[in-house]
Amino acid sequence: MAALGAGSVQAQYQMAPWCAYLGSWGGSYDCSSFQQCMATASGIGNICLRNPRYVGDPERPRRPRR
Repeated sequence: MAALGAGSVQAQYQMAPWCAYLGSWGGSYDCSSFQQCMATASGIGNICLRNPRYVGDPERPRRPRR
């Protein structure tokens, strides 16, 4: 049963585009929106990173500027 819970938490993290890195060596991540990530990271002196596992809407190709 615990394995099912861990899978759903991992799925939630994949849906969040930003992660606050919590801790130093071997720390964990708290993934959420950019605003929530900044609020979490700023109170403890950590940083926000783009979530490499984020599965969101595909980005539209950008048109070259003239």
